[in-house]
Amino acid sequence: MYELGRYFSVDLYAYSIMDNHFHMVVYYDPNESDRWSDDEVADRWLSLCPVRLADGTIDVVAQAVKRSVLIEDNDALAHARRQLGSLSMFMKFLKQPIARRANAEDGCTGHFFEQRFYSGALLDENAALAAMAYVDLNPVRAQIANSIEACRNSSISDRLSVQVNSRERLDAYLAPLASGINKKQSQTSTTLKSYVLLLRHLTKSATPSGREISESWTSRMEMMRSLQRAYGSKDKLELWIRNRKLRFLERPMAA
Repeated sequence: MYELGRYFSVDLYAYSIMDNHFHMVVYYDPNESDRWSDDEVADRWLSLCPVRLADGTIDVVAQAVKRSVLIEDNDALAHARRQLGSLSMFMKFLKQPIARRANAEDGCTGHFFEQRFYSGALLDENAALAAMAYVDLNPVRAQIANSIEACRNSSISDRLSVQVNSRERLDAYLAPLASGINKKQSQTSTTLKSYVLLLRHLTKSATPSGREISESWTSRMEMMRSLQRAYGSKDKLELWIRNRKLRFLERPMAA
């Protein structure tokens, strides 16, 4: 996730790797790759798909030749640009090596992942934070961990493991863990300290105010189970539906 997040047009905000599935929260800009220069597209693409020698190391000479050819081939360069700007390709590059390794270990062929990934649009910051909390607390809900500090293979464990005692870090707004987007990194208006307190309130309600926070955020977090195509306030949901000329199959559920 971290490696691929540097090259595709995504910002990685949250993830949780479980025994038989994983979750991610990403900011995705499909137009970002159109703003990259031809040189940047070539460099990103060859970083993802390098020319390797038999021992697995990168063939520097062949890599340079392939880069020159790619720069001169408008069709191939346009193809690489589209791939790097595609969320589906990001997921393919992420899942394919896992599937190949698992099939090799099990001595079988075919699809390793049950189905194509599911995604839902997060239309406002509350929806994004609810999705992040849902993802980060997956190990707690599954009773693999009893606190956010005990979580492993998750974004909250990464955020807490880096200079956790630094006041500057705790007071900083939540930023992407990995970013392939060139613009100034998108960030929330929520600090790491506030987010950690929110997660703790969601795992236990120690005070009346904590219970109030838990109730409001638990309802938002539980909304993620509904597998909607989009999440957000009622106004944002209705606007999202109208802009796509969709029709209400049922009353939109606000997060």
